[in-house]
Amino acid sequence: MAIKSFKPYTPSRRNMTVSAFDGVDKKAKPERSLLETVKKNAGRNSYGRITVRHRGGGNKRKYRIIDFKRDKAGKATGIHAHNNQQCAFANTIEALSIGVSYLDGTLSGMGRGAGNCALEGLIGFLKNPRYQLDPLLRFIQKDILALKQKGCVWGYDIPYMLTGLLDQHPRTAIAATKANDTNYAAFYQMLLDRD
Repeated sequence: MAIKSFKPYTPSRRNMTVSAFDGVDKKAKPERSLLETVKKNAGRNSYGRITVRHRGGGNKRKYRIIDFKRDKAGKATGIHAHNNQQCAFANTIEALSIGVSYLDGTLSGMGRGAGNCALEGLIGFLKNPRYQLDPLLRFIQKDILALKQKGCVWGYDIPYMLTGLLDQHPRTAIAATKANDTNYAAFYQMLLDRD
């Protein structure tokens, strides 16, 4: 569904957007199986006492059940979340709650820059008996820690966090990390000047 924007003839109209509803027949009756009745409370609270006067009667109302997932294509979807703003885990769980089929994660959050969703955290959260956390932790202990001790670097990094916060491509963060630049305040000011 397209998004319609308006000409800014008033300050509030400048950033206003609404759904265009192209191809939607506004006079069509809704599908009965997708309707629920809206229960009336006639101005009463949870104890049954009238708290708002002069309420009651009125027309019967229905609530239209909407499929917010919009899984119309019949295709499996997934998520691969980067941890630039420390939200990879939260975004992966949110995607799971709205019905994606595939969740992507890496052990110990391994990945370029800020890393990815930590697989061990994801498996621990799912609490599914088919997935076991113990083998993952052993692998991290045996192999991942050895990689880190050899000098492999990934995970939370201030330059990547700053480019993520300002919604910029991480090429400047990559250059700053390669140059071992730790003057984060100057880096942040440079990013602000680019906007």
